[in-house]
Amino acid sequence: FVAGVESAAPGWQKARIAPRPSGLESFQAHIAHPNGDLVVDWDGSTFQIQSPVPFIFEWQNERREFDSGDHSLKVR
Repeated sequence: FVAGVESAAPGWQKARIAPRPSGLESFQAHIAHPNGDLVVDWDGSTFQIQSPVPFIFEWQNERREFDSGDHSLKVR
């Protein structure tokens, strides 16, 4: 799956996001969650993530943890 979203804790209390755009210039994914949609939006250089639960973001061998909410992550 391009957005790379999966559960990282029982009951989806935490998510893991490990996107693989594979040359796509952009994409947007909406994943239904009991607490509200989890959205991953990629514009080629920045991920806009809206998550109703805390999440782990993995990109190019780096791993960062975030609280729930809206996050803008510029990547190289």
